[in-house]
Amino acid sequence: MLIEKLAPFGVAAGRVAGALLILIGPVDPALGRLYIGRVFAIVILGGMGSIKGTVLAALLIGVLESLVQSNPYISPTWADAVAFSVLLVTLVLRPQGLFGRL
Repeated sequence: MLIEKLAPFGVAAGRVAGALLILIGPVDPALGRLYIGRVFAIVILGGMGSIKGTVLAALLIGVLESLVQSNPYISPTWADAVAFSVLLVTLVLRPQGLFGRL
C-alpha cells in the first residue's frame, strides 16, 4: 500500500527537520506553533498525498515569502501572510491542490 511507503519517508523527514531545527535554537514543546500553519498551507497547496506537489509548493511559498521580505515597499511582517493568502487562493481556484491526490 501507499501508506506503507510514505510513512517511513515522513518519519525520516521529520527526524531530519528536528535535527536541523536544533541548530537554530533551543527546542521546547511549543516550538511547532511557529511552523504548523505554514506547513499546513504547503501540504494543501501541493495536494494531499503528493510528494512532488508538496516540494513544489514549499519552494513556491519560500520564494514568495523571500520576495515579500526583500521588497522595499512592503513591510517584512507581511511575509507571514503569504502562505495563508496562497492557501485561500488555492482553496477557491483548485481545492485538490496543484497535483491532487496520488
